[in-house]
Amino acid sequence: LTRGLSWKADYVALLNPDETRLDLKGWVTLTNKSGTGYANAGLQLVAGDVNRVRQPRPAPMVQERMMVKAASDAGRVVSEESLLEYHLYSVARPTTIKDNQSKQIALLDEKNGVCVKRLVLKSGSSHFYWNKTGRIYKKKGVGVFLSFKNDKTSGFGLPKPAGIVRVYKKDSRGFSQFVGEDRVGHTPENEEIELKLGQAFDVTADRRQVSFSLKKTGERDLRTYESGYEIRLKNAKDSPVRVRVVEQIPGDWEIQETSHRYNKEDALSAAWQIPVPAKGEAVLTFRVRTKM
Repeated sequence: LTRGLSWKADYVALLNPDETRLDLKGWVTLTNKSGTGYANAGLQLVAGDVNRVRQPRPAPMVQERMMVKAASDAGRVVSEESLLEYHLYSVARPTTIKDNQSKQIALLDEKNGVCVKRLVLKSGSSHFYWNKTGRIYKKKGVGVFLSFKNDKTSGFGLPKPAGIVRVYKKDSRGFSQFVGEDRVGHTPENEEIELKLGQAFDVTADRRQVSFSLKKTGERDLRTYESGYEIRLKNAKDSPVRVRVVEQIPGDWEIQETSHRYNKEDALSAAWQIPVPAKGEAVLTFRVRTKM
């Protein structure tokens, strides 16, 4: 309950050469601005959104309670247990932290987790379907994502406090190069973690509207829009890629024609998995009817 004590989690992920697995290290950064130092103190961390009663004169809120049960040096760096609807991490060795000091403590060291690289084109926008637009975009970047499951089968499994994950990969000379970062929320066991690293350099997309019509239905003044689209995916890499195209479609919609099989993920989303050959391109075409 002492003001001025806080902590945050940070992670470093290292991809293997073929980008199928990664190692993940986690660190806790402790910050002490309470006005006093703590020598040889027991340290426990509670991860979760703990409610605090607001004071009449607000002070900076402590986002996590500084309260990690460490295993032996040969085992897991930190052990964990459930505490009400939160997670408690306890460090076995005493910790000394001076006033106005920050220090890092190892939280986890997990190796050989299964990793999936995905190229995702978040293509659609609701206004595309209401108007005659022609060419919508050209050479749009495709997002680069990594995803993995936080489970023991993947080599992970420890519930992870919210924090920033920085991802690295070694180049041909063995130097670790930074390839992107993303913030993750509190992640329990068996949940998937998805990281957006940036935009692909060699994979781009062109989109144009190839048809459009508008009809009044007479049913509660609803209007029916029919529009057709072409998305041309280009791959300049020496290896084939698979791009996940996601469309956000408004209203009561139905895809009437499509060149590739799609999946309706929710009331507003349709998604395609499009293989694009090396040094080549692939074209997705589809026609949608929407009522609004």
